[in-house]
Amino acid sequence: IPTDASGRILELLLLLSAHWSRHRLATAYKLAWIAPLASTTLRFAKCQLEWMGEQLGEQFDSQRGHPLKLGNVMVCGSTREFVERVEGLGCPVCVLASGDCLD
Repeated sequence: IPTDASGRILELLLLLSAHWSRHRLATAYKLAWIAPLASTTLRFAKCQLEWMGEQLGEQFDSQRGHPLKLGNVMVCGSTREFVERVEGLGCPVCVLASGDCLD
């Protein structure tokens, strides 16, 4: 799925990760985000929790963990890293890609 990293990628990842958890899809399908600055973007967003919606703040405050932990998402900085991580998985992967990774 082509995405724009400056757009709403984090919201899309939150929705997909929640869907994966709710329907227990992680054993049958993997979810990945490939972008050159994916780890940096995620790390920065985790520091900006006070600017996020009230529901995310409540999730953090209630000890349910950080809403941007994204346990169902493989965060990869390059297609090479992605290929190395999915080799031998034997299941389909839904990939969100942005930047140079779209080639």
